[in-house]
Amino acid sequence: EGRVEGRVEGRVEGRVEGRVEGERKVLRRQLVRRFGELSAEVEARLAAASDVEIETWADRILDAATLEAVLA
Repeated sequence: EGRVEGRVEGRVEGRVEGRVEGERKVLRRQLVRRFGELSAEVEARLAAASDVEIETWADRILDAATLEAVLA
């Protein structure tokens, strides 16, 4: 029973991580397309961002005039 719960939990965590990684990839593509190549600092922030930050930045990219405004 414990193994089944562990497998289910692992699958759920894997799906969440996969979804967040997919969102991160799309956001990166949008940022590069809109603002040009990203600095190492921005790449590091993006790689370390939580799912909430990624969602927030994805919303801001629609209205922000600068990269700094997206990541504020």
